[in-house]
Amino acid sequence: MTSRPTVSSKFQSGVLLIEAMVAILIFTIGVIALMGVQAAAVRSNSDAKIRMDAEFFSDQLLSEMTVDGRDAVGNIDWAALQAKYGSGPAGGGFLRWKTRVQDVASGGIPQAGTVAAPLTVTVTQAKTGAVASVPPAAIVFISIQWIAPNDPAATPRKLVTTSVIKP
Repeated sequence: MTSRPTVSSKFQSGVLLIEAMVAILIFTIGVIALMGVQAAAVRSNSDAKIRMDAEFFSDQLLSEMTVDGRDAVGNIDWAALQAKYGSGPAGGGFLRWKTRVQDVASGGIPQAGTVAAPLTVTVTQAKTGAVASVPPAAIVFISIQWIAPNDPAATPRKLVTTSVIKP
């Protein structure tokens, strides 16, 4: 009869506790990693929503300019567009649009139109083509800048839209 070696319970005491602590540590590291991924996803989703809102406001202004910037015949009145929608203080259409963009309570863009993140609209007359009888189009440049919430670096983000309003 062979005898089995006996393992002293003295050597086994606390092993289960160490195994449990290692398992908890591995689980905790996994949960912390998932929290980091979730935070990055939320930040990315927030940035995408603000960019989509900026595109909406840009399209909204272009629509207003297309409808409002025509003379009695239906041609583009680019001088009136510049006066009304240009970024200057006299541009009533620009100021109304800027107020909508900055109204965060009603879905505006946070920290848009500040000194660090200005809003600009430039309207220029397109060069006439080969046919002189065709009235010139208006070229519109819209720049929307904002600072994302919870951005520790306060880096302005920017959306620039360029469009041509044809007669």
